[in-house]
Amino acid sequence: MKEIAANPHAEVAWYFTETREQFRLAGKLDIVDASSHNEELNKTRQGQWSYMSDALRQQFTWPEPGQPVATDPEAWTRPAPSKEEIPDEFVLLVLNVEEVEYLLLGDPHRKVHYIRNAAGREGAPEWAEAPVNP
Repeated sequence: MKEIAANPHAEVAWYFTETREQFRLAGKLDIVDASSHNEELNKTRQGQWSYMSDALRQQFTWPEPGQPVATDPEAWTRPAPSKEEIPDEFVLLVLNVEEVEYLLLGDPHRKVHYIRNAAGREGAPEWAEAPVNP
């Protein structure tokens, strides 16, 4: 989390094998944690926590990642936190997309770069589209 706070730039990529399309989304991450003042995102964080299985929520009770292996068997078998009891370690990451790259692997390949501009009409963002060499 310290690294994301220091440099919030991130990219996410998806590739669809059937259609041979790739999408790469780039932007900045917002961290939504217990101290967040955005009510809508706080509700989303709560919803995501509630949606998780007991086994997945239980992982948040495990010993700290990256530390020497805990030898106490009870360290790995603590009960899962309730769906209402969100630990501070559980955060929601929101990617605010600023650029999109679309690649279609075909004959010939096609690649388009989209860049988000400042707010356009009625405050909605506008996107500039530029075909580029793949």
